[in-house]
Amino acid sequence: MTVTLEQSLVNREKMIKAAHREIVGPSEINEYSVQLNVSGNIELNGEEAYKNYYWLNNGIKEEVLQYEYPSRRYAAGVLFPGNTTVRETIESEAILDNDVVEVTLPKREQNLVLEEETEEIPIQSDEHLPSSLGMTCNISKDTNILNIIVQGAIYKPHNVVIKDKGTRKWWLRERIYANAHIEIKKLASDGISKQKLTLFNLAKEEVNKLTIDLYIQVRKVEGEYLTTISIVNDSHTGKKLSGQADEFMLFQTELIVRTDEKGEFKGYPKHYQRNLPITTSELNDELLYRNKINYAFGHGCSTTWKDDECVREIKTTFVPTYETTSMTPDVEVEVNGNIEKVNIKMIDLVNATTYEELESTLLPLLQGYEEWIKLQEQDIADLDSKLQEAAKYNMALCSNSLLRMKKGLKHLTNPIIRKAFNLANEAILLQQVNGKKNRTVSIQGVETIFDFKYKEAVFKTVQLQKSTNSWRAFQIAFFLMSIDSIANDESLEREIVDLIWFPTGGGKTEAYLGVAAFEMFYRRIKEPEDAGVDVIMRYTLRLLTADQFQRSSRLMCAMEVIRRDNSNLLGQTPYSIGMWVGSSTSPNSYKEAFTQLGEIKSGRRDGFVLDKCPWCGCKMGKLKVNKSKRYLVCIGY
Repeated sequence: MTVTLEQSLVNREKMIKAAHREIVGPSEINEYSVQLNVSGNIELNGEEAYKNYYWLNNGIKEEVLQYEYPSRRYAAGVLFPGNTTVRETIESEAILDNDVVEVTLPKREQNLVLEEETEEIPIQSDEHLPSSLGMTCNISKDTNILNIIVQGAIYKPHNVVIKDKGTRKWWLRERIYANAHIEIKKLASDGISKQKLTLFNLAKEEVNKLTIDLYIQVRKVEGEYLTTISIVNDSHTGKKLSGQADEFMLFQTELIVRTDEKGEFKGYPKHYQRNLPITTSELNDELLYRNKINYAFGHGCSTTWKDDECVREIKTTFVPTYETTSMTPDVEVEVNGNIEKVNIKMIDLVNATTYEELESTLLPLLQGYEEWIKLQEQDIADLDSKLQEAAKYNMALCSNSLLRMKKGLKHLTNPIIRKAFNLANEAILLQQVNGKKNRTVSIQGVETIFDFKYKEAVFKTVQLQKSTNSWRAFQIAFFLMSIDSIANDESLEREIVDLIWFPTGGGKTEAYLGVAAFEMFYRRIKEPEDAGVDVIMRYTLRLLTADQFQRSSRLMCAMEVIRRDNSNLLGQTPYSIGMWVGSSTSPNSYKEAFTQLGEIKSGRRDGFVLDKCPWCGCKMGKLKVNKSKRYLVCIGY
């Protein structure tokens, strides 16, 4: 079933909301949830205890946590009380009800001093059990009143008697909020403001369980108000608690700051604009994002706002989201006076027998890149003077990349290098064309019958020269950049570590594999029997390693097919590949491999990392002849 873009956007929003419910809370109340009557003693039988409950709080459905403490359920958006030693009772399948873990919550506040100020405001940074959060923003000089809203929830314990299991502690969520109105111009002359917030529930009753303090510091900078706003859970229990600390925590905490109608939030001053110390890397970021306006940054959280022309509201968030602009790999260049999209077909690079043929195919890309560099250099003069050095440095890097591409192209005048380049393109093309059609198998009596028509599907497109598979511009650019460091033993570029940055699915692996194939072919052409480890590929996740191993295996098969057809040129040693990971993914000894093979044949275990032949697509593993489990045929292993 094809999923439309509109449905994908709906699904994305559902995933974001689900992530927020899981990390911050509260959990979803759906049509299967049952109302819990909390007006008196609650007694439930075993079956009733496992239903999903909510309770009515002033007419609003509220969450009921049944089997875990709120502080164990939610990982973010929690303000812990300060100066408290807490004994948290952790209930789970692994820990019995009477097991206790002691956690000490010290004062963790740091002092943030804004430039040229001696007064301090409590702000936390990167704490595991935070008791404060805040934001720093820039407010226009026309603003008179700041409206500050703090909202969140507390969880109140409620004893529930479950038949045959005794009394359990459930937690009832209750929404709370507080409002404050600040005269910002008055505060700008007074310095730091501290006030205790009055908290209310939905019934507009005061909630005295928590003490939440509001801190505000304002500095006037170039006529605008650079403002830091922080809230601190200053609840002091004054005693050791056993599982009760959750009552003094503020959950799903959100700080909302609004200006009046006359005011608005201004872009936060950039570092280079304020003459602050800044590193080369930071200055480069300022250059790249010079047109992006940042209205606030969070302390112990992130901040969010609507991208309107006039921003009058900023909120804190613990699950920030940002919709990135789509990036296209397509590049357009001028060819014979016409603007054309770069389309470098692999089959053209396979068939090119002379340098002139390769040059006519590849040179337009390099010329287009060179023209783009010149245009960017012309724009440097229009930048802020403090950004121009960073811009010049970036363009120098681009020019160096162009020089490396030109050197790589020039190397193709060498017949040996050109042949390795031809074969590498052929291998990549074969591995792309191949593997898309699965090889079928059937059983006739006791014989296994394979479909050998796959060979026609694999090679027909290549033989007829109709392949449309092309390199993306960044892929072939990376290929050309890498040639000198491989073909020239004295190349200083061997000291460079190149990194391809492109979104997932953009073709980074294909670019790396193309260079790897070139190196392996070049090594064999120079010395046919010079076989050994050529490439080491490392991935951060085991599943990613297994997936890339399957793709790389298909390339090795393509290279081996080419080697067998050119054994005089590439030697007699087969191209091969292996994977070195933990034993839970792949056996690390022949003995273990044979043991697992027996388990696969008997149906007690799934297959190895490769579940189908990387070359012909034939499925590996057991094949059921009929529905009876007694008759199994093992194919491929």
